[in-house]
Amino acid sequence: MASLIQREAPVVVPPLGLMLDGTLADDVMEMFSPPRILERTQKLGLRGNLSADLATGWDLSLQDHQTNLLAEIHRRRPNIVFLEPPCTWFSRLLSLNWKHVPRHIREQAMACAILLLEFSFLIMRIQLLAGRAFVLEHPLTATSWKHPQVQDALDKFPGTSFADFDFCMFGMVTKVHRVPVKKATRLMTNCPHVLKCFQGVQCDGAHDKHTEARDSEGGEKRSKYAQYYPDLFCSRVAQCSADFCRNVPC
Repeated sequence: MASLIQREAPVVVPPLGLMLDGTLADDVMEMFSPPRILERTQKLGLRGNLSADLATGWDLSLQDHQTNLLAEIHRRRPNIVFLEPPCTWFSRLLSLNWKHVPRHIREQAMACAILLLEFSFLIMRIQLLAGRAFVLEHPLTATSWKHPQVQDALDKFPGTSFADFDFCMFGMVTKVHRVPVKKATRLMTNCPHVLKCFQGVQCDGAHDKHTEARDSEGGEKRSKYAQYYPDLFCSRVAQCSADFCRNVPC
């Protein structure tokens, strides 16, 4: 009996997206974030307004919220989904203080972090098998990149790759003193426009200095403030999305 599971991803091209009722599918969707990138994509005329985040009423650690979001993805068929799952418990910075966190808290928090990460991988695979695009963002040194589903997707879906870059090149600075924050970051994606824009964009040395995302500044931890995407980064990702959805050559 032939397998009902599709093993190879179709070629990624922006689909026409017409639904049965004649309406168009969404261009973009954002997960684990308030509408930061979506604010820019809407200004560029792209369709899509679903931002699934705690700030917008979605708790994706809950099964019913996951089920509802999967139904929305099936209904909306977004051309590209931005996946920004919480990275705190996978971060190198936290590992330095790991021994100071009570064991039961570590275990509970890590279990939740893995649940959200693996839900992101499920959305990634849905997009890949449907011939649509995704962008998954985490720090370059995060242990999440060692998850077996990462290598599995790279092996099975041609065109899926990493774009490693430094956030200081896209406007990341500290809250008060506006000192550049390097924050080496990785995007995993099958969108060629995103790969071309971000792959290999490391610090060019033009900054006088960097600072680590440690300690506090302006009443907020620098690591927390560094979770907010700079305007330049959001604008570049939005433009990549527009070019992809409109089939603009790379």
